[in-house]
Amino acid sequence: MPLFLAAAYGCSGPALTTSLNPDREQAFLQAYGRALTGAERHALRCLTALDSVNSRAWGPDNGHPEVTARGRRTLGRLMKEDRP
Repeated sequence: MPLFLAAAYGCSGPALTTSLNPDREQAFLQAYGRALTGAERHALRCLTALDSVNSRAWGPDNGHPEVTARGRRTLGRLMKEDRP
């Protein structure tokens, strides 16, 4: 199951957080109006990876362990996905 994004306010504006919640996936697709293309799913995965690495770097430098933990969880979820 792909990761889907929800807006959350983080260090410098909206940050991306992930969830494996099927209801969130359905709500996202319904609001978006169509299924994501393969290229869009790939881009979503790449942006999620960038956000997780950024969170892991920003959190410790700015005294926000919750941001660091979110980045760690997100990266862990990405690594567990069944992808080629």
